[in-house]
Amino acid sequence: LRLNFTAWLTKALDAWHATQLSHYGGKYSIERMLALEEYSQTTCLTRILLVILSLPSAVFVVAICQESVPLQDPREGWQANYGFWVRVSFIGIAASYAVSTQMGPLLDAPPLSLKQKIAFCIGSGVAYVAMGMFLTAVSVLPEPFFILSLSVMAGLVLAVILRLVLDTEARGCMREKWLQFYKITVMNGAMCAGYPLYQVLFTKANNELPVLLML
Repeated sequence: LRLNFTAWLTKALDAWHATQLSHYGGKYSIERMLALEEYSQTTCLTRILLVILSLPSAVFVVAICQESVPLQDPREGWQANYGFWVRVSFIGIAASYAVSTQMGPLLDAPPLSLKQKIAFCIGSGVAYVAMGMFLTAVSVLPEPFFILSLSVMAGLVLAVILRLVLDTEARGCMREKWLQFYKITVMNGAMCAGYPLYQVLFTKANNELPVLLML
């Protein structure tokens, strides 16, 4: 009975891993394994456990809140699909929060205050919805490759909103770094298209030489 339970549990875990975006065929990706190994060598065990448990929990809560918003029939048009736009605003808020937390280390800039972060996130959420409505108004709903289409304009829009929420002193410190900030945000958007393509090529390469060339 114990062997049967162990076999059943193994099959259940393999099936669960196969459905995760961070896995392929039930195995951890090489990139995440190496990053976790390097992080574990320079950080205490308590912090490692907090990072491992807290980050997925936050993402899980956001995903549940997003998925709980009902969707309408796409044939009714973009005006009637309020549920879709609420979900898009979640994406804009998440993207702007990531930018606000990475701005200091990447640009050597002063950190945003809590009020500035809230204003930046709300403004970005509204901007994502506005850009999405414009795209679907001139094309179709649902827009094919919707997030990829938004990423083309998102870098410039996030830079403009961030400039609006910063005070005069912070704007002076950031004056020479706006182009660098724009490049970083555009590269983050390009990863939405580049990494899935790389992952497909990596998993489909059977011989040793193609794998080495891709690495």
